[in-house]
Amino acid sequence: MNNTLFVALLLAVAPAVQAQTALSFENSLNRILLPFQPKDAFAGVGACGIVDAKTLRPWTHAEALATLAPCLREVSQRYGTNVSVASGFVPSRDSRGILAGIVLMTGQTAIGSPLLLDLNDAIARRGGRLLGFPARVGRDGDGIPARSRVQGALDRCMLPMVVRKIESSEDFIKIFGRCITQDSEIKVSEIQAAVNRPLAVTLLTDSEGAAAESLNGSVIVNTGSGPVEISVLAYPKALALP
Repeated sequence: MNNTLFVALLLAVAPAVQAQTALSFENSLNRILLPFQPKDAFAGVGACGIVDAKTLRPWTHAEALATLAPCLREVSQRYGTNVSVASGFVPSRDSRGILAGIVLMTGQTAIGSPLLLDLNDAIARRGGRLLGFPARVGRDGDGIPARSRVQGALDRCMLPMVVRKIESSEDFIKIFGRCITQDSEIKVSEIQAAVNRPLAVTLLTDSEGAAAESLNGSVIVNTGSGPVEISVLAYPKALALP
C-alpha cells in the first residue's frame, strides 16, 4: 500500500474512531456519575407511599413521626444505612429563623453519599415538607440554635432552691414543665419529650408566625452537676390539630 492510499484511508476512518472514542468516554463517565445523580429515596418503597397521600385533616407532629418510621426502616434496608426520624430544627425558607419540624437522621453518613443526596431530593420534590411539616436531612452532631424565648419563662419562674438532677427530657419536664405551661407570655399549652432526641422537648403553642418561631432554640438550666442545655421545638396548634 503506497503512502498516499494509507493516508487517505486514515483520514476516512478517523472521524468514526473519534466518535466511537467520545461515545465510549461518555458512557464510562455516565456509569461513574450515575450513583451521584440524586433520585427520590422514597420512590418504589412500599411504606413510603404514605408521604404523598392526601388526608382529610393535617397530621399532628406525633402522627407524622410515627407514620414516617416504617418508611425510613425500608429506606434503611435499601441503602444499607440506618435512617431514623426525629423532631428537629429546619431553617425557614427566608433564612431569617428556624422552624420546628422533622429531621431524617443519618448518623455519620459522609456528605455527598447517595443516601444523603437521595433523601434531600425526596424532600425537595415535596416542597421541603413531609406530611405537612418542614423537613431536612440531618447528621449526628447537628448543633443547637440560639437561645429560645422560653428561657425567659424559666428565669421568671420561682422554684424551691433544691438540687435538681436532669439526665433526660422527662426530668426537665417534671421540674420545669409547669413553669413553661403557666407562663402567659409564651402561650404554651402542652410540653412533651421530643422523639429520638435526648434532652429535647416539643411545645404546642397558641402563638403563630414569628412569635412561635422565637420559641425554637435552646435553654440553659442549672443542676447539681452544672448547667444543662435543652433543645426546644415549638409547633403552632395550626400545624398540629388534634
